[in-house]
Amino acid sequence: MSAKENKHHFDDHFVRNACKPNMGLAEDSEVKIGKVRASGGKAGKGRASIPPSVLAVLDQKWAEVMVPSTGCATYEELRAKGKASA
Repeated sequence: MSAKENKHHFDDHFVRNACKPNMGLAEDSEVKIGKVRASGGKAGKGRASIPPSVLAVLDQKWAEVMVPSTGCATYEELRAKGKASA
């Protein structure tokens, strides 16, 4: 997936280009965003690199938005609920 010829398959440039005006970036600014880590990795492992202060904000937002609407205290609970109803 990380081969140069496959890079465009994992590049979120189209999303970034659509968001540039809202982010105050010039239309001609070049920003490269990719989903593939050079060192590889496994889904979900990135959480360990998120600062605790950011995790606290995310947890608070989950409690404010998701718990009242879904009744699920965690993402794992939400996934299990979704699988059970499928």
